[in-house]
Amino acid sequence: MMKPAQMQEMHVTRTISGLSLLSVSFVALASWAAPALAGPGITASPSDACLAIAQSKVLEWNQAKLIRDRMDTMADGKLRPSVMIFTENGMFEQVRGVWRTGQALRNQRVAGRVESVMKRMGLSDCSSAGMDDIDGQKAEVYTYSQDPDIRAKIWISDATGLPLRVELQQSPGRDNNPVKVSIRYAYNDDVHVPNDAALRNWMRMKYSQDWLNYMASGSSNGTR
Repeated sequence: MMKPAQMQEMHVTRTISGLSLLSVSFVALASWAAPALAGPGITASPSDACLAIAQSKVLEWNQAKLIRDRMDTMADGKLRPSVMIFTENGMFEQVRGVWRTGQALRNQRVAGRVESVMKRMGLSDCSSAGMDDIDGQKAEVYTYSQDPDIRAKIWISDATGLPLRVELQQSPGRDNNPVKVSIRYAYNDDVHVPNDAALRNWMRMKYSQDWLNYMASGSSNGTR
């Protein structure tokens, strides 16, 4: 049975700067040279399709700004929306209407070699499912398995190679894990931090700075 983190179609942890936020454990694209993938009129082999999926995830985390708009469908039928935004130096997560923020530099969102990402995701049974339109963008659709119990579908932009949408499904679990996850993506100029999230981030940074100033003042006065 898939763990909640595995439903992120990547390996992630939930700690950044002491907050319960998702962080990425990928490494940067670096000098990896992508092999020739299937093009129009060419049927992708399973290995090519898996490489295309993994490559799109590497590209995703290499963007300056990223938003992941996620909807979980739980085993009891309840819906749990959440939003995650990554900027050059910050991270914002909205769960149940509440924003939490943390510092996350872009170089901390690092991805690895595509082959390594493919292995970490547990990709198998990858195949091309043709073309589709997502919000006016042409996308190549792939289906795949992730670990034994997950079936998934990903829409990858034909123009940029970036994921536009992901859907994952699994059987209900004892811990009321999501039985379906749907994620929509936006990048760079299409990513905007809401005012209430920006305010929460400002408050967090001000509190941190005030605390540092207080500690420094105490040290200089010999009280600490």
